[in-house]
Amino acid sequence: MGVFVDQLKIEHENIRLIGDIAKKVCQRINQGEEVLSEDIDHIIEFLDIYSYKGHHEKEEKGLLPAIEKAGGFKDGKTIGAIIQDHATLKIYIEKMKENHFKYKEKKHPGLSGLVGYTLNYLDFLYRHLEKEEKVFYKLADQLLSEEDQEGLLKRFESQDFEKIGKEKLDEFQKRLSQLSEQYLKAG
Repeated sequence: MGVFVDQLKIEHENIRLIGDIAKKVCQRINQGEEVLSEDIDHIIEFLDIYSYKGHHEKEEKGLLPAIEKAGGFKDGKTIGAIIQDHATLKIYIEKMKENHFKYKEKKHPGLSGLVGYTLNYLDFLYRHLEKEEKVFYKLADQLLSEEDQEGLLKRFESQDFEKIGKEKLDEFQKRLSQLSEQYLKAG
């Protein structure tokens, strides 16, 4: 497996982990348990910045064009479908933000909208990640040389530092660990 695809898979693991945390938060909300609004903010921010602005950009501007250039997906529809999936995921994130904001501003009686959008998002997300891993990542490893993948990794690692910032990326990892401990290991 190539280094760029390996990095994308690590990011998928992190995205799945925050998804599992979000699912647990939704379960707690549905059971009437107290959940810190700050934790919901962290989850949404992680999904928006780490997943959407960081990870998806690596796929859309790096992996997918590289696969196409190497001879994959000549139909033009396959790549478009993944980009459309990313747009759909972004819509869900915006709805999650909107519903959480309404709740925090006391303009919404409960968190049912947030829970609904979050659970729909996670269902769509998990299917999307599986599709990418089974189709796109396998094809990338077949078509892209190790040198190509190393070049993509270097390009997007520096882009992450510029766009998101090393401190923010480190903060995401720290929060992911804390939220995992709090929501997944605590039962």
